Amino acid sequence: DWSSDVCSSDLGNSRVVKISKDGVWQKAYGTYGSGDGNMKIPHGITVGGGHVYVADRNNSRIQVFDMDLNFQKYITGIGQPWAVQVTPKYIYSGAGDGKIYRLDHDGNLLGWVQTSMHQGQTGCLIHSLYAESDTVLYKGACTLWNVEKITFKE
Repeated sequence: DWSSDVCSSDLGNSRVVKISKDGVWQKAYGTYGSGDGNMKIPHGITVGGGHVYVADRNNSRIQVFDMDLNFQKYITGIGQPWAVQVTPKYIYSGAGDGKIYRLDHDGNLLGWVQTSMHQGQTGCLIHSLYAESDTVLYKGACTLWNVEKITFKE
């Protein structure tokens, strides 16, 4: 029952872990690298729609798992994902260069937007994402030290 469990990305050990609400270690997945079962800087994580999504930043992909951390698939073509969020309708991936990618739940790219225009487009323009709804996101940037509300057209 994931409603009471916690899932976390572990940057230093290139893995994802599942911990119960009581702090009991449930499972871990991943080692350093770029092949199957590997991660390079699992930077963001979210749960939704019966899946766990991990922003595997330096491998330029999102890894998708079932709720027991069994690997399902990769999603690519979304730059280097620093953050990932899932809504009832979409998957959003935010890259450090300020691009936010919108995908359907099968991982098909629906489009992208460039945020933080004229603010350098380098560094950490998206460090985290929070989805308020299918069309409203908040992004945090560590280069700019700001939070920005992004509203997408349906």
